[in-house]
Amino acid sequence: MDPYMLFVTGDATIKKMEQAGVDAKTKSQTLQLISEIQKFNEALRRITNPKVTQEQIKKVFEHQHTHQKLQKLIEAEWVVFASLAWHGYSHDGRGILYIKDFPPQGVKYVSIKNDEAPTGPFQDIYNTVKTYDPTKEIIAAVLISSSEQVYIFHLTQTPYPPEAYQMRKDVF
Repeated sequence: MDPYMLFVTGDATIKKMEQAGVDAKTKSQTLQLISEIQKFNEALRRITNPKVTQEQIKKVFEHQHTHQKLQKLIEAEWVVFASLAWHGYSHDGRGILYIKDFPPQGVKYVSIKNDEAPTGPFQDIYNTVKTYDPTKEIIAAVLISSSEQVYIFHLTQTPYPPEAYQMRKDVF
């Protein structure tokens, strides 16, 4: 677990901080904050749903934090991913850029056909793919193999996908 998660979830211990080489003053301040976080979590569970466990809270924060980190990684390599998405769209139509792990162990564009409308949890993704603007946006799915988690992104920034493709068309 990274330092952010240790702090946010209140899972930092004296032993973990000593292993990280944290000085005494910082250790004391961190333990005080952790105590406050734990009290806040307990109060929140009492007024919302007492059945929510600390582990469930951690999973939510971990998922959100990982999602944010992955989004920054995609945005940092935007031209590459946007050009791949545009190339895929140009050849196969609407779809999703599928990225396996970070750093990427593989990237593949997967088109979505009209007759493949799923039901259940994939319906939202399908609807997003059917309505996004491929000239300005990409839809990406990142699979993190170690946790078997999939993170979905609906992103836009400049250069837009067609311009990103023009910048890298010699690669294709």
